[in-house]
Amino acid sequence: MGCGSVKPVNVLETEQLNSSKIHSRTSSISEGHTDITKLYRRANYLIQNEKYEQSTQLLNRILETDPDFVNAIYSKGIVELCQNKLDKAKKYFLTSLEKQPNHALALNELASLMIKEKQYNEALLNLEKGFQIDPNIPDLNYGLGYVLARLKRKTEAIQYFDMAIKQDPNQKHFYVSKATTLSDLKQFDKALEAVQIALKIDPQYIDGYQVLAYIYRHQKQYDKMEEACDVVLKLDAQNQYALNCKQESKKQNQLKQPPVPLESISVEDQLKEVRNLQVGQQHTLALSLLNQILEKDPVQLDALKLKAQIQIELKQQASGLVTLNQILSIQQNDLDALKEKGINIHSMDLVKILEYMNKSEEVLKCYELILSKETNFEFLEKKASTLIKLNRLQEASKIYEYLQSQSNQNDSKIFIIRGRLFQAQKKYEDAIICLNDGLTKFPQNLEILDLLAQMYKITKKEQKALEIYEKILSIDTTNEQYLYEKGSILFNQKNYNESFDIFLELKNSEYAQNLNYYLGFCYNQKKEYVEALKQLNLYLKTGKDNLEQVYFIIGTANQFLMKFDEAIDGYQNCISQNPKNSEAYFQLGNVYKQDKQIEDAQKAFEQAVKINPSNSVYKQALGIYKLKLQLDNITNEKSFLQEYRNSLLFTLITFIGSCQLDPKSPDFDKQQNEKYLTLLTLMEAHLKKRFNTLDKHFEQLKELIGKSYDMKLTLIDDTLFPIMQFWHNQKICKKKKDNNDLVVSMINSVKSMINSNNEKILNSIQNEKSLNNRFCVEFLSKSQHESYQKVSGNAGLQDGIKILGFLIKYHKEFNSETKSFPEFIANKYVADEIQIFHDSYYRPND
Repeated sequence: MGCGSVKPVNVLETEQLNSSKIHSRTSSISEGHTDITKLYRRANYLIQNEKYEQSTQLLNRILETDPDFVNAIYSKGIVELCQNKLDKAKKYFLTSLEKQPNHALALNELASLMIKEKQYNEALLNLEKGFQIDPNIPDLNYGLGYVLARLKRKTEAIQYFDMAIKQDPNQKHFYVSKATTLSDLKQFDKALEAVQIALKIDPQYIDGYQVLAYIYRHQKQYDKMEEACDVVLKLDAQNQYALNCKQESKKQNQLKQPPVPLESISVEDQLKEVRNLQVGQQHTLALSLLNQILEKDPVQLDALKLKAQIQIELKQQASGLVTLNQILSIQQNDLDALKEKGINIHSMDLVKILEYMNKSEEVLKCYELILSKETNFEFLEKKASTLIKLNRLQEASKIYEYLQSQSNQNDSKIFIIRGRLFQAQKKYEDAIICLNDGLTKFPQNLEILDLLAQMYKITKKEQKALEIYEKILSIDTTNEQYLYEKGSILFNQKNYNESFDIFLELKNSEYAQNLNYYLGFCYNQKKEYVEALKQLNLYLKTGKDNLEQVYFIIGTANQFLMKFDEAIDGYQNCISQNPKNSEAYFQLGNVYKQDKQIEDAQKAFEQAVKINPSNSVYKQALGIYKLKLQLDNITNEKSFLQEYRNSLLFTLITFIGSCQLDPKSPDFDKQQNEKYLTLLTLMEAHLKKRFNTLDKHFEQLKELIGKSYDMKLTLIDDTLFPIMQFWHNQKICKKKKDNNDLVVSMINSVKSMINSNNEKILNSIQNEKSLNNRFCVEFLSKSQHESYQKVSGNAGLQDGIKILGFLIKYHKEFNSETKSFPEFIANKYVADEIQIFHDSYYRPND
């Protein structure tokens, strides 16, 4: 549903509608038809990927097969809703409810449309009815919370928001709506906690920052409100709510401090005032005053330094970096600026931003300039560490050698320096010996333990590293970094159960991004595929590592869930990461095989074998699949030929049966019916096939023959003349001829024709050549006879009509006593026209 958060601004009014695609995919399918289920799942997958035209085509196909398939009607409403065609969407939802009054999802969507019209009481009735039917739909519970909040029943609303979050904890707008409502209830701490979870799910979530501003506005914390608005405006420069809040903040600041003409205050006093504002955490006002100073004097160093400090405090890293570069451009050797830019390398300050931006060279320059002013062990060590990152190991070694020579041999620091020296020289075993010596003297030193664990990891001694991290955690039990390292080692050792427990404990830590990867992998190992997909899809939003494996697991999980389209996408994305991944091709082939996409399955299996020809499993699968295809083709060929034969025989027996009657006889209709039924009964007995007859089928076929002068050669022309002659010689049209003999001779003759021409017939049928005669096409559009419904049946009809044409050509040779062909045709068609047609059609072998 699309209600969004409850606040006096239009922030999330479309969120509910946008999420509708989710529950259309998860709606249950009561009908047990496999083909329909498959089509429905695929249609909803297309909706999810915004391919509305294709999804509509599939939904229409479903409804042609089963007009009462309510979920398909509902999903058509979702398609219209996604395209903002609200009136059409409403009609489909109402139709769904007419056919199935307890369709909870349709009630939910109908309520969302009422909410858009601000019909909250009416929406509440639908939502409550839906809740009684199914209380486990997250968006329905969210909608209840939203409507109750709008109706000022905010405490009740929180209960439903919590239910929705429990059922689906990854929907960011659930938390934002809850936060807004909590703020209205003046429960600000809980509100801030909720909105922070939303921002952890999506750090670029503009509505999250907007609600953050809303909360600070309620608390009258205008500086923080303005900071939140600054983030909003970076994401959306025209955001009206943020602009209004900033305007309000400016007015409040003016009320707090009446404007004083800056001309009457010295720069020194202005800077003093800035420092006071900084101490009072009135950062926005302080920055505003600094900007006024810098407008008059852009190179005022003290103002620039204060501005950089405040930006760092506010964690405005990019802006702070710009300011520091301004300072350095004015005074390149300004030590304070350089310290500000290079100090505290382990905290979230600017140097870390530089590292994230892969600007190690710039970090190194900072330390070099600092060290040109003063020699400092801490900065030397940081410089050496940066040199290692730049792979300038020899320079790093010299620094560590110098630090070692100047260090107190009884200080724990000496072992750290020696360890890093050996690390820089890639003497990892020496580093391990040195650090173990250090542990003998300083067994509780976390820095030594941490570096030793790193050395064990570098040398692939993961069990040793694990033991060290366990020792560290016995000293520092709450350190998330070391707990994370322990979990990752257990994960690498395939101890998924223990690592899973650790990662769950760390779920809300700063390592959440990578945790989504680890948790997704572990859930997959536990065969909890839905949870695995949730975690891995979250990881894909920001994660850049292990994408090949992530996509492979996504393919596997969806394959187990029988979501073939999603599985295919997963394996194809995996292959795009590594085109040589034979296992991805192999599993892709298995999905295609399950989805009955025959050609694609064979291609995928062949590619897997091509990449890894020694893999016996791949070769066996390809061999079995090819054999199956051959058997399927044999079965299909047999089926095609049977359908062709039955259609051909039905066409012939219908017309020939009627040709043996006298159309001038008073009881012609009765004779025709009796003769026709007799022949059909015999045909059924011989073919063991039930024919569904149509009223006036004789007349339809006769009319079709008369119109079809534009037909070309049949599929069985090579043997057509002998067969026709055989029937003539057998005098099959004589009244006294036994009907059973007639049917038997026709079946045998047709079988002989088909066996002699089976390759030609199959090539035509398998190429799906459709009837090119407009009269046949028109006839088939009206005909419901089962023999004509397939491509091979169509071909049988076409050739049956042509064979009858040959029989008509020789009508003068038939015995006039039977009044068969001459009178039958002369009564309905112009003989000259028929003669012209057959003269142009039949080509003798002279």
